[in-house]
Amino acid sequence: MCVKELLDVRDNCFTIRAFGDSMLPIIHSGDVIMVDTSKMEYKLNDIIVYYTIESGDLKLVAHRIVHIFSNKFMITKGDNNSIADKPIRINKIIGKVIAITERKIENEKKEYS
Repeated sequence: MCVKELLDVRDNCFTIRAFGDSMLPIIHSGDVIMVDTSKMEYKLNDIIVYYTIESGDLKLVAHRIVHIFSNKFMITKGDNNSIADKPIRINKIIGKVIAITERKIENEKKEYS
């Protein structure tokens, strides 16, 4: 699930619009996700947003934590993907997804923690 549009920033949270199908059925393309940047402790099954650089471009990814190696590395995976991502450094994590607003139902939210 790529993130391409920053919508709002408040205190320790920001909202972004998600694109792609890697987190189906939880996150659909066009959904708005709220990310809490104050969450510094992560556990298995948390959905996080982290950054990566591909071909010189900054890319934000929202995927689920499937393995934590230590205080330095973890592995994430999109719920709809057949294979996990490459290990990422924990310092590349921007925050934890704490809410998802469906793209067609503006006021209905699914809460995750």
